[in-house]
Amino acid sequence: MQRIPIPTSNNSRIDRKKTDRHLHGFRGKLDNFLQSNFCEYTVAVIIVVNAAMFGVQADYAVKHPFSDSPPAFDYINLFFNVFFISELSLRLTAYGLSFVSCWNPDFKWNILDTALVSLSIFEEVYGRIFMDDDSGRHLDMTSARVMRLLRLVRVIRVFRVLRFFSDLRIMVMGIMGSFKALFWALLLLSIIIYVTGIIILQFIADAAANELVELGPGPEFEGNAMFNSLERCCFTLFLCISGGISWVEVAEPLNEVNGTILVPLLTLYVAFAVFCVLNIVTGVFVERSTSMRAMDEENMMFDELESRKKWLREIRALFSSADQDGSGQVEWQEFEAVMADFHAQTAMKNLGFDTSRVSPTVLWNLIDYDNSGLIDIEEFAEALMKLHGSANAIDIARLRHDTPRRCTGQRALLGFRSVLNLCGWDPMGLRFGF
Repeated sequence: MQRIPIPTSNNSRIDRKKTDRHLHGFRGKLDNFLQSNFCEYTVAVIIVVNAAMFGVQADYAVKHPFSDSPPAFDYINLFFNVFFISELSLRLTAYGLSFVSCWNPDFKWNILDTALVSLSIFEEVYGRIFMDDDSGRHLDMTSARVMRLLRLVRVIRVFRVLRFFSDLRIMVMGIMGSFKALFWALLLLSIIIYVTGIIILQFIADAAANELVELGPGPEFEGNAMFNSLERCCFTLFLCISGGISWVEVAEPLNEVNGTILVPLLTLYVAFAVFCVLNIVTGVFVERSTSMRAMDEENMMFDELESRKKWLREIRALFSSADQDGSGQVEWQEFEAVMADFHAQTAMKNLGFDTSRVSPTVLWNLIDYDNSGLIDIEEFAEALMKLHGSANAIDIARLRHDTPRRCTGQRALLGFRSVLNLCGWDPMGLRFGF
């Protein structure tokens, strides 16, 4: 049987285009709303309140171990779940497939939000299934442990607040970026502790062999609790530099063994570990935090935007001081007068222009591109922006690109002029020489 094609009317195509345009406009408005300060700060406050409620529930569970949690806690958890599910749904609607795209700068945060919301849904469903309708208690201890584990995982959502506070985010990024350096610093510290511990134990073992001290459970040697094994000795050395125990208390029993060698060795170990290794670790954290702040994309954009706004404000203030009649345009006389003023020269220097090296006439010719004898605020700002700073790589590349073309054009004009001269026509005098 031959299939009869169903004609598609133009009205259906138009309706489909209108629907796509309407959907695109709706997504744009939804995207603007989600990226607004009101929405972001609201979500941040809800996350903080949610984390605080986790603390309240944990505190109540410890203080009332044999009583059920109040029903208000269940309603509050339900409210938070509904809020975060709705927020995730709005973001999926606004961003579509780009929400989980690896090119999205918020890709990691989006994956974290999706995982946490999925765990919240699973926890809610799991709690409804394994909850006894009569008593409200869980049916077994396994279900209770699963519920507690899911609640502990949801506390991770508090880290999402980092995306709203740049200083806090930079601090955490600095710590995460310092893990590699921290690992090597801790490895160096562990080697120092290990070698020092072996040396101390060897002296203690020799003293015990010579019956100078008696090791064991008895009270004869004060260092029994500190040096009765290698792991205990290393732990004691770690406590000496981390504030867990005073190293003077450790030096006293070592003085009984061999105060001539072990006490200076312990002093040297503490001095090297505290003043060298730990300070290096602190310096690594500071350096990484500084570099992370410089590499932070949002912080770079914010600093660049603020710098540009400040620069434009200074340009407007300088232009207003030059525009004495308030016409919105500056004439040569007004420009010459303001350039002779010391305050204007200082303002130009702050903008990056040293007027002492160039005359006002040259600067005027550089700013007045159209030679109209008048300069407006747009022309003034554009000229100063192009003249600001030294020549960069793009300016040099543009010069190298334009210079050969200009030279080629000039050679062509000179060749054409030579041909005209041979024909007896003087292009400069505009006459024929017959």
